[in-house]
Amino acid sequence: MPSPELIAGLTAALVAGVLAYGFSEVAARSRFVLDPVSDRSNHARPVPRLGGAAVLMGLGGAATVLGVADLLTWKGGQLFLVAGLAGTLGLMDDLFGLRPSWKFAGLVLIAIPAVVMTGPVKAVPLPILGWAEVPPFLGFAIAAFWLLSITNVLNFMDGLNGLAGSFVIVALMALGLLVGEVSFALLAVQAAILGFLLANIFAGRIFLGDSGSLALGMTLGTAPLLASGGGQGFWVLPLVTLPLILDVALTLIRRAKRGARLAEPHREHVYQRVKAAGWSHQASSAAVVGGGLAAAALAWFFWGEAQARPLAYWASAVVIGFVWATIMLLMLAAKRQTAPFPHGDF
Repeated sequence: MPSPELIAGLTAALVAGVLAYGFSEVAARSRFVLDPVSDRSNHARPVPRLGGAAVLMGLGGAATVLGVADLLTWKGGQLFLVAGLAGTLGLMDDLFGLRPSWKFAGLVLIAIPAVVMTGPVKAVPLPILGWAEVPPFLGFAIAAFWLLSITNVLNFMDGLNGLAGSFVIVALMALGLLVGEVSFALLAVQAAILGFLLANIFAGRIFLGDSGSLALGMTLGTAPLLASGGGQGFWVLPLVTLPLILDVALTLIRRAKRGARLAEPHREHVYQRVKAAGWSHQASSAAVVGGGLAAAALAWFFWGEAQARPLAYWASAVVIGFVWATIMLLMLAAKRQTAPFPHGDF
């Protein structure tokens, strides 16, 4: 017979999913806080962007159930708190349109106490020297840089139905499997995302909005720090999220070379170019998430060796990058004749 703890944990996940789905359906029909159509949009009509608020409502319900059952751990509480703060900042942007500088300042104000709570990164993989311990001040700086970077990366990559949410589910599953952090809080996050995806991935009737992308980005950033205590296990998530990081980095480099304004909205991400080539939202998102699944599988394959020899860690990063590039190039090549790009494939 299942233990009371397991029943309560699964109930919390169920509550998270049901609340997120229910609120997503209500918000989708309300036509409130609409994402307008612009020349960089991937949708043809205004769509509500309160999916992130739905996810946060699901997390609130899960936290309540876990708290009542005395299963809300300190780590789980931190995860929910950071997600809630980032999601609230994103909701303010969805509602009032914050300046990018204000939004970034808000993220910094969230990241600093978050890093103080989670602790610093304690070791870095150096290809020749091995795993090197780092002083606390440098470890805190690395942790803060990671939090801000991955949050903005997910925000940039939230442009297609199902992409960001599905990728976060894959990444958190990989973290649980490779680091051994299978907690009810992480399960609730994935269930809440799934509830939202049921209203988003097939018909695109509601979007995450900044409330969702910032909350999930901070969750991705905080989870490996909490799960690993800043040790070697932290470095699993940078590997798994490498397909997202490479897309953003490559796009920023290309735009910088042309002298384009980096903060200006655009449609030049690799995933956007795949969509513009003629693939559907679902196919384009599946390609990116497929890259995430491949990254998770390769991380699992290399992780044991990487813990002993950091050179294997960087070798796995190269292989993951190659696999991601291959998937994207094949998608573009299949449609190249029908939608050529003035700046090349990548």
